[in-house]
Amino acid sequence: MSMGFVTMAWGEEYHRIVAPGMDSIRKYCKKQGYPLLDDAKEVIDPNRVIAWASFPLLQKYMNSDHDWLFWCDSDVIIMDHNKRLESF
Repeated sequence: MSMGFVTMAWGEEYHRIVAPGMDSIRKYCKKQGYPLLDDAKEVIDPNRVIAWASFPLLQKYMNSDHDWLFWCDSDVIIMDHNKRLESF
């Protein structure tokens, strides 16, 4: 089973604010071998409020090689890097 980890942080100021969360997410994905799918710059729709930008990003990966996509806000700090997503 292939799991894709999807998140986004958009804008220089927001990247600075969520840096601890993104660092935690990157380390977790690296440890668990999950691809981090966070290239939101390609799918941002300027006609949408940024809170809704996650939908086009998720749609981008719906037909990918991943069996599952896991969405996580970029300001989340993952505390247990040993627990795999599949256990949920």
